[in-house]
Amino acid sequence: MGNSSGSSVEELQACESHQWYRKFMSECPSGLLTFYEFKQFFGLRNLSDTSDAYVKTMFATFDMNDDGFIDFMEYVAALSLVLKGGVQQKLRWYFKLYDIDGSGCIDRDELLLIIKVSLASHAKLDLEICDRRR
Repeated sequence: MGNSSGSSVEELQACESHQWYRKFMSECPSGLLTFYEFKQFFGLRNLSDTSDAYVKTMFATFDMNDDGFIDFMEYVAALSLVLKGGVQQKLRWYFKLYDIDGSGCIDRDELLLIIKVSLASHAKLDLEICDRRR
């Protein structure tokens, strides 16, 4: 009985991994997600320079080997963090994302960038909602 439960968990994880792989390969058949495709994937168009820089930083945190692409293993690691990561793991990732210069501290300029991007994205969302209501 203990084995059947363990194998069903493994089967579920394998099925989930297979679904993630199919989704990834349908989005980027080359097996490598570029920055441009990353932006398309999330519907990020017509970004300001500030917002584009922020998205580049986000892309870079997922591109663990710094080759300019997100491969399937990096994609799985990112999904796993977002979907299943604990609070500490997520906090470490957010800190890495916001510490743009890698100094180990979030300085005033980095904090201002976070606020600007956040306000810009909320303003854009508000405009999109207003447009849909018309």
